[in-house]
Order: sequence, then C-alpha cells, then structure tokens
Amino acid sequence: MRDLSVARLMRRSVRTLPQETTIGQARIRVPLGVTKEVMLTDADGRYCGSVLVGDIHAAETDPIEPIAKLAHQQKAYLTPRATVKDALDMFAAEEADVLAVVTDDTNRRVIGRLSEAHALRRYGEELEKRNRAFVER
Repeated sequence: MRDLSVARLMRRSVRTLPQETTIGQARIRVPLGVTKEVMLTDADGRYCGSVLVGDIHAAETDPIEPIAKLAHQQKAYLTPRATVKDALDMFAAEEADVLAVVTDDTNRRVIGRLSEAHALRRYGEELEKRNRAFVER
C-alpha cells in the first residue's frame, strides 16, 4: 500500500471555479453531464472546497448566491505524496466519493482529483499482481 501513491492514481482532468462565482454563472460554465464535481479556489488560487454539479443545477438554489455556499470537503484534500491507504482513510473519514489533489499543504493548488472507486480498483489490481508474482515463485 505504501508504494501506490496518490500521484500515480490521480486524474489530472479537473474543473475549478473561483469560490465567488455565483451559482447562476456556474450553471452556465459547468453544464450537467460535463463532470460530476467542481473544485473551488480562493482569490489566491488555493483549494477551498468541492461542489457537486448536480447541486449547482438544483432548482431550489438561488442563482445570485456564491457557489461557495454549496461547498463540501473544504479542509479535506489529498497531496501527491499520500499513499493509497491515506486516501482510503480520508474517503472513509469524509464520507466522500471524490477528493481534490493539491500540490502541498501550504500552496494547495489543485492539480487533480481522485475517486474512491478508482483508488480501490487500482489497489485491487496491484494486490492481484503481487499475489501472482508471489505464487509464481
């Protein structure tokens, strides 16, 4: 588990929006079906939460409110050096399906995303490879 890092697992395709973007603007910039979530950044470009695209397009949300009002996982993110175990622990603790991957704890620039399903799948594949190698000895 220590050999499999978040850097190897993460997907680099990630959508970001400034946290002051209004919900109405976000609806235009991120239509339904484009992605499942959007990562929010502050004025300095640091990660400050994620929002499900479905929540952006929910009928009861006021279009003039800032998108930050819908943010989840404001303090939960992964760094590239984290292990798959660290990631799986964070998914469980935060009850999240997807987490942002940021450069480091200080700068927190969004560089990717990791889903729990992808992390579990890749971990399972690695275990299977190692088991095969062990049996073939």
